[in-house]
Amino acid sequence: MNMFWDIQNHELVQALDNSGTIGRLTWFVRDRLEISLAVVTPSSADQGYVAAEAPSGYFPKFGIKAASGLTGGFLAYTGTWSLAGSGTTSRYAGQVNLATTALIAALSTSTKLDVFAEFTLQDVSGNNRDTTQNDLRIMPDVIRGDEDEPVALYAPIIEEFTCSNGLKCLRFRNSDGQIIREDGPTGAIIP
Repeated sequence: MNMFWDIQNHELVQALDNSGTIGRLTWFVRDRLEISLAVVTPSSADQGYVAAEAPSGYFPKFGIKAASGLTGGFLAYTGTWSLAGSGTTSRYAGQVNLATTALIAALSTSTKLDVFAEFTLQDVSGNNRDTTQNDLRIMPDVIRGDEDEPVALYAPIIEEFTCSNGLKCLRFRNSDGQIIREDGPTGAIIP
């Protein structure tokens, strides 16, 4: 996922071409998002944005907390970002893990969870700079990995069997187990 963070105006923007700001993000619980983050500032030349490295000694940090109160621990947090490129090609790579027990518990059985998401640049002493907050909506996922594929109410069940003369034949059953048809190759003797 490509993200563009305007540190001068403290907002996330849609792209480098000044296509607008992002008011609210929508992500899904249990996702692991690979993010390529561009730290940008407005460009006076073309009304867009230009990417650059964060100020010397600062690296991005990202955290999510409940909108009901900012006290307590993070629901999700990414503190390690790797810098790739330099100058206008600078990008910070990080992974946001939305499969945390805290986030899953906070969402529980709700159909959505509105939280605060915050990017900040932080130095090794823990000093923050250019903090930016966004509304983030966490949605429940549908595919969780523990589901069975549903069985159709009247789906035929096909099974292979050996006819009385040794040829392989097919038997079709309905979902109640009743034989609805038997078939085989030419010469098959079906009882």
